[in-house]
Amino acid sequence: MPDVTETGTLLISMSEIAELAGVQRPVVTNWRCRHGDFPPPADDQAAQPMGRHIDEMLAKVRGLHQVLLDILAGYDWRAVLATRRPTAYRDALFGTVDHLRDASLPANHSQDGRLPLTA
Repeated sequence: MPDVTETGTLLISMSEIAELAGVQRPVVTNWRCRHGDFPPPADDQAAQPMGRHIDEMLAKVRGLHQVLLDILAGYDWRAVLATRRPTAYRDALFGTVDHLRDASLPANHSQDGRLPLTA
């Protein structure tokens, strides 16, 4: 259960963030390593609480999750995994990459001078 400090700061452990976000604990560790704006640990190392408002962090995670869902909206990778073929994971991965590189997708038409995914 998240704790609140004397100053009113919400402290939440990385395990609690994982539970709220619906992911496993190592995923939160990856977020912490990859995102410079992820909050540093508070002084209480026993439970590894994070000194940041949980609502802000969850909103960011949900926003990034929605971006991924929007990008993959045209490809049903879950259906590929559901086939349970020995190559299902590989097929879903390659299918996702092919979808992301599809030149017919509007996202693959650069509007700011950067190279599109199809390059």
